[in-house]
Amino acid sequence: MLAMTASGAIGVSQSIWDFAKYFYRVNAWMPKSVVIVNMDVWNGLDEPTRTALEAAAADAEKKVWAAMLEAEKADNETLAAKGMQVLEPSAALADGLRAVGAQMTEEWIKAAGERGAAIIADYRAR
Repeated sequence: MLAMTASGAIGVSQSIWDFAKYFYRVNAWMPKSVVIVNMDVWNGLDEPTRTALEAAAADAEKKVWAAMLEAEKADNETLAAKGMQVLEPSAALADGLRAVGAQMTEEWIKAAGERGAAIIADYRAR
C-alpha cells in the first residue's frame, strides 16, 4: 500500500494516478501567497495610503481565493479524468487528521513557548 499527502496541484504535477487510485479531499494544502509588511514602515504610512492598501489587499484576497478554488476544481477534474477516485474523507479519517493536527499544534506551542502560544491564540480568535 502506498499513501502520500499532497494537494491536487502536486497530484497533477506528479502524475499520482500512475501509482495511486484514490485522492481524498482533505484540504491539507491550499496554495496561497502572503505579503509581509515591516510594521515600522506600515506605521510610517499616512492613513489614506494604509486604507488604500488594505482595500487593495481585501480585493486581491477575494480574487485569489476564487482562483484557488477554480484551480482546485480543475485539478480534481484532471485526477478523475486520469482514472482516480476523488473522494471526500470518511468521518473517521477527518477526525483522525484533526486529532493529529491538534497534537502537532500543542507540541509546537510547547516548543515555541509564550510567543508561539500567543500566535496560535491569535489565529484561533479569528
